[in-house]
Amino acid sequence: MHLDHIYTSGQPITAAQHWMCAICGPHSLQAASPGKVAFAHSGHRLGALATTLGKIEYGTDVTVGVEPHQHLSSYSLSLPLTGSQELRTAGRALLSDSSQALIISPQDSQQLSISGNCRKVQIAITVAAMNSVAEHMLQRPLDAPIHFEPLMDALNGTSAGWWRLVDFHLRELAAGDALYRLPGVARDLETTLIKALLLSQPSNYSKDLRNVSQGRIPHYLKRAREFIETHAREDLRPEEIAYAVDVSAPGCSMVFVSTTNAPLCRCSSTCALKRHGARCWRTAPAATSPRWP
Repeated sequence: MHLDHIYTSGQPITAAQHWMCAICGPHSLQAASPGKVAFAHSGHRLGALATTLGKIEYGTDVTVGVEPHQHLSSYSLSLPLTGSQELRTAGRALLSDSSQALIISPQDSQQLSISGNCRKVQIAITVAAMNSVAEHMLQRPLDAPIHFEPLMDALNGTSAGWWRLVDFHLRELAAGDALYRLPGVARDLETTLIKALLLSQPSNYSKDLRNVSQGRIPHYLKRAREFIETHAREDLRPEEIAYAVDVSAPGCSMVFVSTTNAPLCRCSSTCALKRHGARCWRTAPAATSPRWP
């Protein structure tokens, strides 16, 4: 497992911008007093999913900008230890200090003003890693970019617990990284952090993720069960079941195969449909929901 220690200090504005662009993606960096910028960053980059955990400061007031044509390559999460920052995005001005963290979604146009005395915990999770974990949890491709609510409560609730988890790992990594170099440990840590973030911080996928985690049966499987039970004395064809629940035949077949390991086309008799169909609606999680044509 490749684990990189990150460290730089006293860097001027141009070097600071270049450094952070390599971590988070393209963005602008401006300062009222460019000569006063003394950028410092200390942390670790975990090799499996390239998640970066650390602490940064700029030494003077700076403004980070992301324009519509620029897309960050990572979700940027930050929690000030001292000082403050303000995010302007989508007509909102959001103040962040030691009680309120920020999460910047890559696709947004935004401006982040950071005070000169701001020293903060900085986490960068790549878009690829975030999407991969989310798709694994949902068991389907994403149909839109993940967009989080920008403000994170750092004092209460599950989001505060997430930041405490980050703090624990930062302290452990600072004390010694031997544990994190063991095979699979860093990857499991990254995956756990991303899963916990997806479940604890509101986003456009929160409802779907809750449904999956609670194991709710999708409505179309309930309707399929009811249709099979209503027509229990008849020989049903796969196309009839798909039509009754308003999904495509291939989509219906895909769910059936993924939950019973048996092709639906081989189960046209009433007995087989009842046997496999019952198993399907009892055991299939919401995560198996396909995206219908």
